[in-house]
Amino acid sequence: MRPLTKALLGLVAVIGIVQALAVMALTWPLAGVRAWLLVYWQPAHWVLFGLAAFVGITFLIMLLVAVLRPATTTKLTLASDQGDLSVSKRAVENTVAKAVAAEHPVKGVAVAATMHKSHVKQATIDAYSLDPTDLKAQAAGIEKTAQTKLEHLLGVPVKKIKVNLHPGAKAPGNAARVL
Repeated sequence: MRPLTKALLGLVAVIGIVQALAVMALTWPLAGVRAWLLVYWQPAHWVLFGLAAFVGITFLIMLLVAVLRPATTTKLTLASDQGDLSVSKRAVENTVAKAVAAEHPVKGVAVAATMHKSHVKQATIDAYSLDPTDLKAQAAGIEKTAQTKLEHLLGVPVKKIKVNLHPGAKAPGNAARVL
């Protein structure tokens, strides 16, 4: 989880806890707390109203994200006139990894795909180059190979392909070249 997301979730949690404690103090018969809150009722009233509005808007946004954001899946569904074919996420990742390893001088190819029901949203390719001279051109070639493999062979659109190409000297010892 990103640090900003953690901070925002923590802020919402703290505000929600403070709001819940303030509402409990107003409704539960705690004489000392209730007397203090009633003395300062006007500012406390607006603070509680503001906290409630903030928490309500936050949960409304969370609900909209949960409802409107498309769900990812582990099965890619390919429709044809003879019926539907389901291809697993692992098969898509292995197909791209083998195509990249066969056409480019790389080793330790790892592919992570994020898929929706009928298309690949993102494919992230990590590889170690055996020829560290022009990594940018190699990364562009790897991206084109992955795009071609996914779009022409599987017939599915790809929204984004991200290539992380590292010099071969930094490759882990167990990263073997796939032939």
